[in-house]
Amino acid sequence: SVRRTFQFSASDLRYPNLDSTDEHSDEHEPLNFELGVLRAEYFRIPGTRLSIPQSVFIHESLSPNLKHFIAPRGVSIFRQIAKLSKSDIYIGGSGNSAIPITAFEQLVASMPTDGELLKYVSARVAAVIRNYMDDVSDAENAYKRYRNRRDLVNLPASHLSIEFREYDIDRFSVIKKRLLTMLAEEDQYSENEWQARIVDILLLINPKYVKAFKEAPILDSRTSKKRRVDFLLMDADGNVDALEIKKPFGNAIITKATYRDNHVPLRELSGSVIQVEKYLYHLVRSGEKGVQLLNKKYGKNVPPGIKLKVTNPSGLVLIGRDQNLTPEQRLDFEIVRRHYKNVVDIITYDDLLRRLQNSLAVLEQGSAVNS
Repeated sequence: SVRRTFQFSASDLRYPNLDSTDEHSDEHEPLNFELGVLRAEYFRIPGTRLSIPQSVFIHESLSPNLKHFIAPRGVSIFRQIAKLSKSDIYIGGSGNSAIPITAFEQLVASMPTDGELLKYVSARVAAVIRNYMDDVSDAENAYKRYRNRRDLVNLPASHLSIEFREYDIDRFSVIKKRLLTMLAEEDQYSENEWQARIVDILLLINPKYVKAFKEAPILDSRTSKKRRVDFLLMDADGNVDALEIKKPFGNAIITKATYRDNHVPLRELSGSVIQVEKYLYHLVRSGEKGVQLLNKKYGKNVPPGIKLKVTNPSGLVLIGRDQNLTPEQRLDFEIVRRHYKNVVDIITYDDLLRRLQNSLAVLEQGSAVNS
């Protein structure tokens, strides 16, 4: 018996060299026992060697050490698992019942240390004696603070994010390919077709919005006429924002020439921003009458219990490319963007591509949540 976890017999002994040990020496050569054998990507460990009825299969990609077998105070990790399940135990690999290596590592890291157990005992004792004794230290809060710090360090990656990672990689790859194809073949799309495909992409990569309404009516409170915005975007609570989508048209955002050493917005950009600002102005000014108009038109197209609302709406303008801007143009464009940011977000098609590329990079690298 080794460390109250491993059980070996004489037949498990490898390289004993017992005869070579000097009987008068206090030092002995180490005894080597066979714990598991590698077959088909797994090290198979017979349950008898861990004092459990099941066999343990550890994927070759894990480099195990003692901490994977023995928790503090000599607790056998696999013995604890074996008490909860009668099935053979698989660590890593692609099997449906296999415990992912990341999850197993988190399990090992979450085992309570000697210090944590002592803090837990102190917290339980303090919870009782504080009702009868004065000047009892706040051991409960000390234990909670310790656990919070430890849990933050050992925060596991979301199992859902792991489960859907390959799906999300495929999804963002397809969207990126579609956008690149559209940008390369821009002239083949009508304005309406372009907008319909682009808003579909926006909804897929922006979790804030759940629905888009094309050419939504906005009541002009001064003339009682109806203006029509390219799209109203609705979030999960029914709040709406205004979206204008312009086809890229190459460089449609900032001048190449300078005016007093400054690159200024092109008319396409400044006109689009003013257009959206007017939509927002009329959305707010139309008040309850404008909200009723929207709910009457789109009420059947939203989930039950949701009403469209106008609550401090913001605007988005999707326009132009920025990949060929000079550093000076890029700086002036960013200044223009930040100038309008409190009301209107100006997004380029290259912004969308960067978002897709960065999302893919995070997914391919691993979890998006790091402790």
